[in-house]
Amino acid sequence: MPTREALRRLIDELPDLELLALVRFAEFLHTRALGGERLLRFLADAPLDDEPLTAGDKEALAASYDSRSEERIRQDELRRELGL
Repeated sequence: MPTREALRRLIDELPDLELLALVRFAEFLHTRALGGERLLRFLADAPLDDEPLTAGDKEALAASYDSRSEERIRQDELRRELGL
């Protein structure tokens, strides 16, 4: 298993042009490692959505349940909806 010292040596040997990519990747790893825990805490602390549903909300929910009951969405319909 690589040690921090081995990692530091590799970093020191990298050309300066590669350091930005390494920093971005390290930030990604850091966020991934800590992000899940933070997300769970954020969601646990979030207030409940207690706003009443509008007529449009109810229609959208009904449409989603109807489309789910069909058990499939045809690709051509999906492409048309997405403008592809």
